[in-house]
Amino acid sequence: MTSTPAARKSAWQRIYLELKRARKYLQSPGASLGGVLVAAKRTLEHRRDVKLRNRAARDAYPALPVAVAKDSFMLVRIIGNDLEPRHRKGQSFDNARFILDNEPAFPDCDKFWIVNRIADPDEEARIARLLEGRGQSFLRIPFDLEVYGRIAWDIDGLAAKELRFSGKNDQPAELTARYETLIRRSKNRYLMNNNGARNKALEIARERAKWLMPWDGNCFLTEQAFRQIRWAIEARPYLPYVIVPMARIVENLALLDENFKPPAGEEPQIIFRADTTELFDENYAYGRRPKVEMLWRLGVPGPWDRFRDDTWDFPRPSLAADAGLFHKAGWVARLDSGRSHLEIGKAGFLARWTSRDEAIVDMIDRCDALATAARLDPSRLVFYDDAVLAAASQDHDVELRHLETAASEVLNRPSGPDLHQAGDPARLRHVLHDATVLALAATVLGEQRFAVDAAQRIRAWFIDPDTRMHPPCSQQSVFALGDLHFFLDAVRLVERAGGLNGQDREDFRAWLGSYGKWLITAPATEFGNHGVVSDLQRASIAMFLNDGATLARVRLRARERLAAEIASDGSLLNQTSSLHDTMLALQGWTSLARLLSSVGDDLWRHQAAEGQGLIPALRRFAANIGSQDNETIDRDLARPVLFDLACHDPETTTLADIGAMTARQLFHPDQGIAPFWFWRTKF
Repeated sequence: MTSTPAARKSAWQRIYLELKRARKYLQSPGASLGGVLVAAKRTLEHRRDVKLRNRAARDAYPALPVAVAKDSFMLVRIIGNDLEPRHRKGQSFDNARFILDNEPAFPDCDKFWIVNRIADPDEEARIARLLEGRGQSFLRIPFDLEVYGRIAWDIDGLAAKELRFSGKNDQPAELTARYETLIRRSKNRYLMNNNGARNKALEIARERAKWLMPWDGNCFLTEQAFRQIRWAIEARPYLPYVIVPMARIVENLALLDENFKPPAGEEPQIIFRADTTELFDENYAYGRRPKVEMLWRLGVPGPWDRFRDDTWDFPRPSLAADAGLFHKAGWVARLDSGRSHLEIGKAGFLARWTSRDEAIVDMIDRCDALATAARLDPSRLVFYDDAVLAAASQDHDVELRHLETAASEVLNRPSGPDLHQAGDPARLRHVLHDATVLALAATVLGEQRFAVDAAQRIRAWFIDPDTRMHPPCSQQSVFALGDLHFFLDAVRLVERAGGLNGQDREDFRAWLGSYGKWLITAPATEFGNHGVVSDLQRASIAMFLNDGATLARVRLRARERLAAEIASDGSLLNQTSSLHDTMLALQGWTSLARLLSSVGDDLWRHQAAEGQGLIPALRRFAANIGSQDNETIDRDLARPVLFDLACHDPETTTLADIGAMTARQLFHPDQGIAPFWFWRTKF
């Protein structure tokens, strides 16, 4: 019995069927029937247009220069970084070895590898040795830590309300994860280099083959799968793109069974004909649709069409000139990632996204820690300037007399803590202030007695188990230790003078590390002036302990905090209207900027999306001095901040009476101004 062909459906019947398919994908409760109907009709019109263009491509193909070329293939695999916990450490190496051991040679198909910006030099070398040992051709795209370290976080384009310190604490976890990957997008683009490497693969293959396969490094082809791809291409060579569905594999050995063919419903790989001109968009970063963007341009339908877009995502691209000129063929396996629970089912799909975002952030943060640590020298002064101190010892007799007088007065004050007042903020500020005066005197005047006394005070408060202050401390102590940034320079100077022995140094660093750990988890240290002071202390401790990871986090958060807590007009948010409080907050900001400058990080001139920056805040403060009817401020107290403005703002041409060497040298410890502040580094 012969079957009778079904009657051709009318246009409206086809629209109705398209509408039924679309219904389950509707995600907006406000979507109207009319809107869906229009979309369904547009889809059908697009399909009709694609059919017409497919026919035109078929008719035009015999006249193309590429038509006379023999079918040849070049499979370029791109090996990138293992991203823990999304991937098992070493999975790229193991999968490359599995491919070399088990994937057959294919007729008319050359194979090539790209070792793509692998940040771990040992792992990169191991992969290179494997490829060389197997006689494989490959290109190394190097990871340059210095280049990476110059790449900024992507904060400048965000509005203040979108930032971490905007006061929003109710963001869903998935949005928080996307925020974390967003602010690292430029770093991600360099480190992962997904589309950059794909374009390089196209460039390499275009010179050597008719069909170009710029594929991920963990892709494996069986002989049967390649044969299916080739048959499909031979049947329709006029279509310049081939979409190869992908299957995720949790057991690589299953691929050795010639009858094994898993369901292939994952994001596909793409084959390009050599005369195509489309390139991958290198603005897209790993984890945020780098290959999907090409699928959109080519008009390849799939679940990616239903992805939700964030406000900070790039606009979806327009269709390419040759959109729709593709066909699907064969399948390809994505070898085991080493995390099988992330590869199976819907739960695995959702967990895979979460794990991938976490892995991206962790990998980038590790590289940030390395890049920051490369600029650190724990023995280097970060607040005071060695060259200025050396010059001071030769000049300015008045300052030297003031320094000797101040240091002599400190010698006559008690040096040890009262056990009933240990941790008292007022006492603690005096200790930091006095030890700094003594350390400066020992360095500039060259008198060892001052270093000896400074060392005694450091031991009594931070080293001697019978008298030292025991972290964790109180919130009051956070502010009392707000002067830690210049005090740690004093400790460096005392150590240079031999005032602290090896055990003293070790014990002091242990105390400092304990306090730093407490500070990371301390409550009420994230917003406003509390946050700035806490970040200043974290940075100071990180520089002293050679902790690149913590310092990198402070560098990032300083930018987020600046954009969220300084208004575009320079006023400080989360701050009282008091000019004195503003000055104290700016002292913290300028000290933090000075410390970050020592590792080549220019917070002084940084500006956020809405014009927020440290210089506008300093300008506003300078303009308000003496202009508020209900408040006056000691100009001597303001002079360090005004001097910073004069040094860093090219538009500040005149600020009356800011000369450093004629300024007051010492202030009460409660004012938070470093002793002999004019010996600090300007930048």
